[in-house]
Formats: sequence, C-alpha cells, structure tokens
Amino acid sequence: MRKLGLIIGLLGLILCPAAWAQQAEQVAWFQERAEEWEGTAFPEFAMLDQDGNPITHGALENEVTVIRFFFTGCPPCREETNQLNGLYNRYHPRGVNFLAFSFDPDTRTRMFREWKKYRYRVVPDAKRFIQNDMHVGVYPTHMVVNPKGQVTSVILGTDLFIGWKLRWAIYKARRQ
Repeated sequence: MRKLGLIIGLLGLILCPAAWAQQAEQVAWFQERAEEWEGTAFPEFAMLDQDGNPITHGALENEVTVIRFFFTGCPPCREETNQLNGLYNRYHPRGVNFLAFSFDPDTRTRMFREWKKYRYRVVPDAKRFIQNDMHVGVYPTHMVVNPKGQVTSVILGTDLFIGWKLRWAIYKARRQ
C-alpha cells in the first residue's frame, strides 16, 4: 500500500510539470522570507512543551538553540530524525538547546517521539505560532539562534546533509 502511494505521487510529479513550477515558486518565496529572518531577533513566545513545562523566549538567551518546525506526516521530517538525534547527542551535552515546534496535537507528537526516539524538546499544537508569527510554509524548516537571541541561520526543506549544515550553523552561531 505504501509503495502504491509513492508510485502515484511520483506519477503526479512526472505528469504535472506545473506542480514543479508552483512548488519552486513557493520555495523561492519562503527562501526570501528566510533570508529576512537572518540577523533578526527570534520573536517572543510563551508556550508549554510536551511535558507541560513552560517555555518562553528567555529559554533562547545565553545559549545556542537549534529550532525545528515540522509535522509528523511530513516524510522528509521523519527521514532526517536520525541525523538530528545524532546532532542532539553530540551538542546537547555541550550546552546547545534543541527545540521543535509542531502543529500536530500532543498525542501525535508523543507517538512520533516514541517511534523515532526523537530527542528534541517538542512544543505541540503550535500551528498559529508557526504559520502566523513565523510564516513557515516549507517543512522541515530549521533555525539556529545565537546566545543573543538572534536568528543566525535558516535552512528550508529536506537536505541529505542536514546534520552537517546544522553543525556549521551551530559553529557560526557560537562565533557571533
């Protein structure tokens, strides 16, 4: 059944070049927004993480923070999780925070965390923040925030080398 869905999806892309063009335009628009984020302060927020602990903008201060915007039904989001867990294991003991915002409900993100052994601190039910405040429309999206609370890097979409790109972004954020 899974293979059938993949085949139908691939046929749709092959047979519909207009979809390619539309997707490319959408990614280009979001890339422009991403470039606007770099060098700006990450916006104020106050939410609860998946364990019911409050998390605010203040949690981003004085440490480098890797932020991820994702949803559990996103195939690239699921695929990159092993690389992100490796990154977490390497940098969290060195003082780097890892935070993920999802627009999925708590039950779905809990199942995802258990299934993928996902290590990030997760804020579920964050759709309004993700779409209205952050204007994220490409998934997954990663941001790295320096100890001053400024966005230093934005990485849109899936990438086979996300681990390496985020390592470089962490290095860059530590130097600013």
